[in-house]
Amino acid sequence: MSHSILIVGGGIAGVEAAKTLALLKLPKTIIRLIDPKSHFEYHAALYRFITGRSPMETCIAYRDIFEGLNVDVVRDRATAVDLSAKTVTGASGSQYRYDILMLALGSETSFFGIPGVRACAYGMKTMDEAARLKRRIEEMFSACPTRSADERSSLLHLESLQKSDRTKKCSKKQGREGTSQKSPHARKQAKISRG
Repeated sequence: MSHSILIVGGGIAGVEAAKTLALLKLPKTIIRLIDPKSHFEYHAALYRFITGRSPMETCIAYRDIFEGLNVDVVRDRATAVDLSAKTVTGASGSQYRYDILMLALGSETSFFGIPGVRACAYGMKTMDEAARLKRRIEEMFSACPTRSADERSSLLHLESLQKSDRTKKCSKKQGREGTSQKSPHARKQAKISRG
């Protein structure tokens, strides 16, 4: 009788878990990874796609990652987990039985319900979010020839802001709680000079 290890989510945690388990060559063990995509998205490299590089630099096919390893990749989106029956149901309607379940669902961009932020801010956790930001930057550049120098400067003013626990601590120390701290990249604002 074989054991089934089911990993839901193909981000860094899910991929690393599947690779590590496969390299252990556990006897009579099926390792299955479920993800709606056919590729792994390397979030740290999404900026490359936005700045004109190939999306292939940020996406790696699961078949390449798991080549030669005993990992079964299934394209599906998990929609329900039945702990008593030890099954996961996919959007396809398929049910996946498991002995051991790992949920490695990752994270999503959150705008914390702040009005207007979703329409004006851009996340950087998926290729879809990166593509949306890239389209917006291209639209801004395309609009420049018909605008005055002041309007161009305003259109092309981009900032990268990141709020983390570390910047919150810095804000508190500096007596600036609630103000936005700019990342080092934000200090190097992408700005087109007038003229």
